[in-house]
Amino acid sequence: MALSPKDCYLVVYNLACCAGWGAVLLSALQHVILNGLSSSTLSSVYAVPGLASTLTIVQSAAMLEIVHAAIGFVRSPLVVTAMQVGSRIVALFAITHSPAAATQFG
Repeated sequence: MALSPKDCYLVVYNLACCAGWGAVLLSALQHVILNGLSSSTLSSVYAVPGLASTLTIVQSAAMLEIVHAAIGFVRSPLVVTAMQVGSRIVALFAITHSPAAATQFG
């Protein structure tokens, strides 16, 4: 059974997201392993060079999930998907663009 173009796109999209999240995890784990596990190490993960920008790109790609729901590529409720993705993006931008938040909430 061959995949439809829509299904091929969704497979590629999900693989790209998985690779992005893997890069974020690898970068964060390397930092924690090199610096030991403590609350100050966890809050300093956001200062790892390139991590915040990679995380922002990967999480922002999730906005396509809203588009997927809106055009019927997936059977997710549009409003619920928009609220979930939107809240994650707002939280991410609040933490990555506020040094005080990054330190407090790590």
